[in-house]
Amino acid sequence: MRVLEAHKDASKEVRRNADLTAEALALYLHHSISLRILKAIMDANQYPVNLAALQMLRVVIGGLTSEECAKSLPDILPGIFKNFQHRESSVRKACVLCLVRAHAIMGDELWSHLKPLEPSKIKLLGVYIKREQDKSKLGGAKTASGEFDTMND
Repeated sequence: MRVLEAHKDASKEVRRNADLTAEALALYLHHSISLRILKAIMDANQYPVNLAALQMLRVVIGGLTSEECAKSLPDILPGIFKNFQHRESSVRKACVLCLVRAHAIMGDELWSHLKPLEPSKIKLLGVYIKREQDKSKLGGAKTASGEFDTMND
């Protein structure tokens, strides 16, 4: 997908416009199409395109029902788990944020799908989930679409 490939561009403006376009695509394409494309890109594990795919995946997950999310997990979790091992911390954080979003949709049902993760990664995920739940209780929840430029939250 050319929009995600644009994240390789040296221009910050091009990358920012690619973020906005990817978010729009994630919101308007049917989730089954988006998930197929994003799965292939995540499997390739090439930075920074995999980071953009994970950020777009977070938006797609935010638009799923609990049932759709559960059905999609067997397809998307291997790519998330693979990228969770990436040397770039921003890629690893994007993986965590995808799983936090999935937990917001599915609740504790998500935990049963995370057995392949190392205990330290599960603990880290638990910290992020708790932080997101606390933020939601205080009224600071993010929109369902999620923002690509909030990787520093």
